[in-house]
Amino acid sequence: MLKEKIQEDLNSALKEKKELEVSVLRLLLSAIFNKEKEKRYKLSKEKPELKEEELEKESELTDEKVIDVISSEIKKRKESILEFEKGKRMDLVEKEKAEMEVLQKYLPKEL
Repeated sequence: MLKEKIQEDLNSALKEKKELEVSVLRLLLSAIFNKEKEKRYKLSKEKPELKEEELEKESELTDEKVIDVISSEIKKRKESILEFEKGKRMDLVEKEKAEMEVLQKYLPKEL
């Protein structure tokens, strides 16, 4: 699953001391976790009879949903780049572009 791949890459980035990758992947995993929490909350309201383990299992995001989260993170980076370019903050533009490249590795290759 894509989420596990991201977690493995985070662990290897930590070992290799790649600060940018570590920061981006942590942020991405946090966004994924928040989406799962949101889904779990909705499920708990719809099906109050579910146990905690069942809720957790049902609220796991599919790869398609994880890709949606990644896409939304990339969109945020693109918007930030535009704003930083307007403000002539090229250092921040470069940082956002580098973060976007890390995120794009997890999107499926386009035809």
